[in-house]
Amino acid sequence: MGVDAATITRIAREFAAADKALVYGRIGTCTVSFGTTASWLVDVVNTITGNLDREGGVMFTNACCRRANNAWRKREQAKASQLVADYSRVRKFPEALGEYPVSVLAEEIATPGEGQIKALITAGGNPVLSTPNTLALEESNEVA
Repeated sequence: MGVDAATITRIAREFAAADKALVYGRIGTCTVSFGTTASWLVDVVNTITGNLDREGGVMFTNACCRRANNAWRKREQAKASQLVADYSRVRKFPEALGEYPVSVLAEEIATPGEGQIKALITAGGNPVLSTPNTLALEESNEVA
């Protein structure tokens, strides 16, 4: 089972010659053995074929939510010495570019109070299976 060398060579040449193309990888490439290398290679292939940060290729994204965009504005307005614009509600973990580490998700669901996460919509994944401390996240969903 597998893909023969001739097919791999043909696909690589077609990809390199295409006007618009991109290699895309996320959770599937980065949560496996050699995931860092696989994720890095996605960027390498897009870069050497001229498909990085251009229309029809892979584009650098903007933050997907208003809160993340506001974090950029907060940071610009903050003093130069301030490194963090906000902290998570329960254990006060710092945000990075408007996002919190997924490791705080379970406690943000399970801990009552203002700002408690009461609903979560996911697409194409299951956080209970793909986040740190999966048992705590599963239990927080039962509590909430």
